[in-house]
Amino acid sequence: MLRLLDSYCVKTLPPNILYLPDFINEEEEQELLKHIYSAPLPKWVSLRGRRLQNWGGIPHVKGMLVENVPQSI
Repeated sequence: MLRLLDSYCVKTLPPNILYLPDFINEEEEQELLKHIYSAPLPKWVSLRGRRLQNWGGIPHVKGMLVENVPQSI
């Protein structure tokens, strides 16, 4: 199984980083983006020059606070 993934390794990055081209199609991409951008404002966190959403949990100093990942994601 792992040998099948070798061709997707990004050689200039750590070995656990994979690039899977066309993992989702354009229609799936648009649907995913629609759900992400329609998230309520409190879901967005503003950082220096970027915005962030956490799905599946909220980082905490004592460990992740678990949340369910929406079916649409």
